[in-house]
Amino acid sequence: ANDEQGKNVSLVVQVYSDSEGVKVDDDYKCVSSDNILLYKTNEFDGGNASIIINTIGQSTIQTELVINFQDCPPGLFLNENEGKCVCYKDTFGGRLKCDQSTFTAELLRGFWIGTIEINDNNETVVAHCRNCNFNFSGGYLKLNNTFGDVEQSLCSNNSMGRLCSECK
Repeated sequence: ANDEQGKNVSLVVQVYSDSEGVKVDDDYKCVSSDNILLYKTNEFDGGNASIIINTIGQSTIQTELVINFQDCPPGLFLNENEGKCVCYKDTFGGRLKCDQSTFTAELLRGFWIGTIEINDNNETVVAHCRNCNFNFSGGYLKLNNTFGDVEQSLCSNNSMGRLCSECK
């Protein structure tokens, strides 16, 4: 950053949450990458939260950001102990690749991913899919942000639901 005279100056940045049940990752080293990881803790009751970002030093700049939380993207799950989205240890037999640093996952061509209720819990399932649309190049499909988006990518215009087996 530059000061009023155009000279290069370094800033110490402090990031903290003013919302109960929201934790800012302790490992933020660089804010200039436009990424700050926030985690919902068990105390968070849902809805919106906010964080404060301000500089420490002679020149003080402060801003408040309102945050809207979403569920973990497909291929990751919420680790309740850590309070953050993490990759599954089980790659479903190599059918799922996951990159926790970017919160993205890829699904092997020919398979479907979704959630199914088992014993009152929503469980992520990966299964062979005969009805899925495989109009993408390469062996893996990069998964979208939500299971609904993934369904739109995998199912044809006339199908939907589990294993793309339901008619629209």
